Amino acid sequence: MRAPSLGSPASKIAFASMAILVLLATAIGVTIWRYSHAIGLSSDALKARSEEFRSEQAATAFWREREGMNEYVILKDASLLPEIAAARASFARVTDGLGSDVPSEASLVGKSQAANEAYVTLFEGRRSNLGGSRTTALLEALNTAEPGVTGPLIRLQGIFTSEVAANRSAVDSANQQALIAALIGGFLAVGAALAFAFYALRLVNRIAEREKELHSTVEDLAEREERLKETVESLSDRDELLEKIRTTASVMAEVAQELRAAALEAQATT
Repeated sequence: MRAPSLGSPASKIAFASMAILVLLATAIGVTIWRYSHAIGLSSDALKARSEEFRSEQAATAFWREREGMNEYVILKDASLLPEIAAARASFARVTDGLGSDVPSEASLVGKSQAANEAYVTLFEGRRSNLGGSRTTALLEALNTAEPGVTGPLIRLQGIFTSEVAANRSAVDSANQQALIAALIGGFLAVGAALAFAFYALRLVNRIAEREKELHSTVEDLAEREERLKETVESLSDRDELLEKIRTTASVMAEVAQELRAAALEAQATT
């Protein structure tokens, strides 16, 4: 079977189909890639938001701890000590492993944890000997040591807030790119379908025109065949006439010979 030429309708349809498939596959691939990237960024954003929330919990636990210390210094109520211990444990729990995936963040968490332990040690070492200037001195010491705990936490919260904002922006960008790729793929599919339908209609019209021309040609050939048949029949009648003339001429030649022979014989007799 002979392969279709490059300019034939079949080759054009095959080439257009291959081009459309390549474009659609590219658009789908880009869509999947960008959506996958957006999902990964969403996971990072959720992790950053979780770490931001844990840093806020750590700050809340510290302020509860500090509030309990202040009340104890003023009231000297032993029932406040379990609250201080619970706040200390809560601080340790929410900061455990916080920022461990980034060395700079882990360093800030370590500084805040160490400062809080020193903070509690300062309180525990001087809470049993309060009164007068010693109370004021303890409060001033606690105020002085406070930035060592809250400073790293504030910096951590700023880092996590920036990460959340950056990840959300990246997720929005990736989602937008995926949407654009999906729209391009859809437009390509619709455009390809319309173009194919238009080309198919043109091809059908051309086939219909050629079929009409072929039908006209067939009718013309049939008419010519009929005329040729009539001509052949006419020539056949002429052949029969010629055959009759030849037969008549032969008979007349024989008669002439006989008459000539009879004349010669009569002449000889006389």
